[in-house]
Amino acid sequence: MVSYKVTAQRARAVSFLNWLQATDSFGNTNAIAKRLGIMYIGWNNRFWSGYSPEKGWTNLKGCLTDPAKAAASYDTYCHRNHVHLSLTWEGASGLTSFWTGRPVAAECDSPWTSSQPALKSAGDITPISPVHVLDTRTGLGIGGPCRLSQKQWSSDQRDAVVRVTGHGAVPSSGVAAVAIRVTGFAASALTPTITVHGNMNSTAIPVLTALSTGTFFGTAVVPVASDGTIRLSINRGSADLRVDVVGFSRVPAVSASAGSKPAGTAHVVPALTVFDGSTAPVNPGVSRTVQLAGQNGIPTSGISGMYVTLTVDPSTTGGSLQLVSASGMPVAQVAAIAGVSRSVSALVPTSDGSVVIKNIGTAPLVAHITSQSWVSTATSGARLSTFAAPVTAVDTASKVGLSGAWTTVKPRTVAIAGHFGVPSGASAVILSLSALGGASSGTLSLTSNGTLAGVSFRAHLSAQDTVVVPLRADGGIDFTTASIGTGLTVRVLGFVS
Repeated sequence: MVSYKVTAQRARAVSFLNWLQATDSFGNTNAIAKRLGIMYIGWNNRFWSGYSPEKGWTNLKGCLTDPAKAAASYDTYCHRNHVHLSLTWEGASGLTSFWTGRPVAAECDSPWTSSQPALKSAGDITPISPVHVLDTRTGLGIGGPCRLSQKQWSSDQRDAVVRVTGHGAVPSSGVAAVAIRVTGFAASALTPTITVHGNMNSTAIPVLTALSTGTFFGTAVVPVASDGTIRLSINRGSADLRVDVVGFSRVPAVSASAGSKPAGTAHVVPALTVFDGSTAPVNPGVSRTVQLAGQNGIPTSGISGMYVTLTVDPSTTGGSLQLVSASGMPVAQVAAIAGVSRSVSALVPTSDGSVVIKNIGTAPLVAHITSQSWVSTATSGARLSTFAAPVTAVDTASKVGLSGAWTTVKPRTVAIAGHFGVPSGASAVILSLSALGGASSGTLSLTSNGTLAGVSFRAHLSAQDTVVVPLRADGGIDFTTASIGTGLTVRVLGFVS
């Protein structure tokens, strides 16, 4: 504590503040304060802010002008007996140049673009080798390096708007939805969630929650705005982002005739394990090609991609597994932890039914793969239809669909077909799952035609994933987890019929 009323203490405080606010040799005013990431300072009845330094020192909560606040009882309130410092998220996380030697990039400042979705609904998703459309660290796709940041006190958006059409194999027009993989780096806040919107009026889809300043991944199927863009937001702090498009969807060219089912490229299969690596762990640095063709109806030709779930067994040494596309680009990643298995789902482009598992850790890891569906090159299957906006089917916090968080390990059934825009004859649905972990780390599983690991989470923390789930004959799905207290939000993104 330093008191303004004690001469020696006041001198120390003034010397410290002068150091913070001195101009450096390059002409930068308030140089150390900026490098430390100081958001504001309170001292001796006055207030200074790093976000509006041009105002200088101003009146702190009336302490300069209200005679009643001159009383000693207000010394703490008016910061006369201490110097109050508040840091930005970046400063508090040690990401600023004082600690790293590198300046933090400016906040992204993307204006709202189109308010309309490209098309009201979309058809089958065409898997493609990942197309890199955004990297805020380099400025790719956004005009210059910037950080995705939370909404400002002024309500100004600090989102990232990225054009996803016209890149690589993604057509420049006629695209109604894209399947994306989002990678978050160096998040400054505690457990921020990144969401994606199709346009300014659409419902946000949570895609990933960053649990530290490390690297985290998520997937989503999102409608595209009429100008070919999508928008990404963060609810607290800031982060760097990379976005890869792994598939795209158009509106079906021809509608099915009355009484007939539309033809498409989606082939839903039972949720069965098609690769069990229990007896042959993947060693560190090794990429293992796993052939899934010939299992669970997956063909060796006429295929363009598969929706699969990668599961890693518990490991006390940690580490991560990746699913890698034929081009060498990762399309999914899952980290191993002690005590429980963890899973992640992905759309993997493949022309022969094979996938590649890569161990990027330092210890052997056991992998398993569960099939969800496969995509044909010809219209020999059912049609997948994605909505122009997600439809909420379950929100345990609001007691929608299910009445509150998990209190038992018993399955909880949700009727999907015939509700939420899903027709009664649908064979499968695409779901965005957002879980808030309960008392223990675990996985929320979905059972209908087989059992699928839906979303893996840490205790009391959020997690997201996107899955293709077959429906039972009665149109329902059972949701199960052993983690008591887990909350869940389910958004329907589309269906197969």
